[in-house]
This record gives sequence, structure tokens and C-alpha cells, in this order.
Amino acid sequence: QILRACDGSGQLPGLFRRSWNTSAEGCAFQVDFRGEGGDDYGGLHREALATMAEELHSTAVPLLVQCPNARGETGDCQDAWVLNPRAATPECLHGFEFLGQLIGLAIRSGDLIPLQLAPYTWKGLVGEQRTRADIRAIDVHADKDISQLHQCALGQAPMGSSSWQLNEMELHFCYPDITGQELELKENGAHTSVDQNSAQEMADLILRDRLNFDHIQLQAV
Repeated sequence: QILRACDGSGQLPGLFRRSWNTSAEGCAFQVDFRGEGGDDYGGLHREALATMAEELHSTAVPLLVQCPNARGETGDCQDAWVLNPRAATPECLHGFEFLGQLIGLAIRSGDLIPLQLAPYTWKGLVGEQRTRADIRAIDVHADKDISQLHQCALGQAPMGSSSWQLNEMELHFCYPDITGQELELKENGAHTSVDQNSAQEMADLILRDRLNFDHIQLQAV
């Protein structure tokens, strides 16, 4: 593998830390496939970049995860990936730095790297403000829950659900993060119930998480 799983248990390959120096042939690095002959006139270089992208879009490297809409096969962006907020070890952050180098390489050289990043992620990379529409594009269920909680806070039944009662649902200040794992939205959230008086707080906390869950990874990239 060109990229390795960076779970903090081992050292990343030197490729992740090496500075990029454009060679006389116009490539940032030369590629030789072990056990195979041939000179790199661009084809091996492009194949290596494509292999890196393929590994990034897999469980081999934990830097990216499929967005909830992709996992649930619903809504928009069903083929899109986002930065993994749980990839926060020093080794993983080195990996995100390398991802940033790959993107910079593509911009400078014109090489095409088939990254299937969601528009949500690209907006974060270029510093554009994200909106509810961006959340809906990657996680339609979270967007719906935010709306329903807001309506409950106003004393209204969520649209299309006349029996959506908070006191019957036994909600707490926990919610699945973008990877699907349970996340406490506030201190002691797992033991704090949500009622009509706190429904708007719950909605705001889910919104804040969905707008900013990848801020550490974005800084590394």
C-alpha cells in the first residue's frame, strides 16, 4: 500500500513527511513499481496518485469517511466522503497534512486526483461559510432532526408527525456524530434529558456539531 492506516500504533511512511520538490521532468516525485520494469514518463506517477486516492476512499486509511447520506443511500452526495473527526491522533494529523500536500500538488501541477469530497468539505477547505443546506446535502436526517427539535421548542408538532412527543421519546443530549458513533453534546449529556424547554438547545448543539465537526482536521490539511 502507498498509504497505511494511521491509527497511532505505528510510524507513517516517510512519504507522508517528505518535502515535495518538483523535478526536472515536471513531477513532484518519480515512481518505480517494485518488481516491474519501465521508466516513469508520467504514467506511473498518475497511477500512484490514483492509488493514493483509492486508498483514501477505503478503510485502509481512516482519514475520510462516507457521509451519512452515502451510508444511508438517501438525499444528496451519496458518493461523497468527508474528513473523519475521529482521526485526531498525531499520526492521523500528519496524514491530513499529507492530504493537503496532495491537493497542493494537484493545483500546481495540473494532475487529476479523483477525490470524492463533499461540497461541504471543499467549502471548509477554502474558508467559505457553511449553511443548513450544506448539512442537508451530507446528512438529511440530522437536518430533519434539527427542524423537528426547533418545532418542539416552539410547542408545535413536527411536520408530518402529530405524535412526536419529547417526553415519550426519552431523548438525552447525545447524538450520532458524522461517523455514526454516539457523541455527548454537552457535559453529562448522556444523563441529561431533553424536554420542550431544552429542545432548542439540543437543536443548536446538533447544528454546531454538524457545521464544525472537522475543524481540527481542516487546520491540518
